[in-house]
Amino acid sequence: MNNYKIYALADNFLGVRYIGLTAKDLNYRLKQHLKDYRHNFHKVNWVKKYRNEIKIMLIEDAINTLQEAKEKEIYYIQVFKTIGCNLINATDGGDYCYNKGKVSKTKGIYKVSYDMIIKLKEDYSTKKYSQKDLSLKYNISKSSVDRYLKYNLHT
Repeated sequence: MNNYKIYALADNFLGVRYIGLTAKDLNYRLKQHLKDYRHNFHKVNWVKKYRNEIKIMLIEDAINTLQEAKEKEIYYIQVFKTIGCNLINATDGGDYCYNKGKVSKTKGIYKVSYDMIIKLKEDYSTKKYSQKDLSLKYNISKSSVDRYLKYNLHT
């Protein structure tokens, strides 16, 4: 059984900036955040600026189910926003990925997940989003959007 945890990332200057959910060891999860330069523009810039000051803090652990952990992550993001923390979370929480840490079936072919490419293609097919809009929404370059839209994902 997984032991899910809710954690906060903070620095000495700005305080708590990020709330997350993991089933991993907290020190390992912190190292992942410090190496991640592909997601969440605000978090990437914060990590670059304060990398030596960032610490990880346990908020709650011993959460048995993923659903409960997602709900608690959403709750804590709202609590920390309410008390005035300027969080850099890209979402309101609850979007934990089951496949984190597993080898992707598209590893080496795409820089983003297979599921994200499917969502990107679905968004584009609605004609509500331009390639530039998708670039901003998914935080990838316009040329990558163009390339992913051309991929045939049927295996």
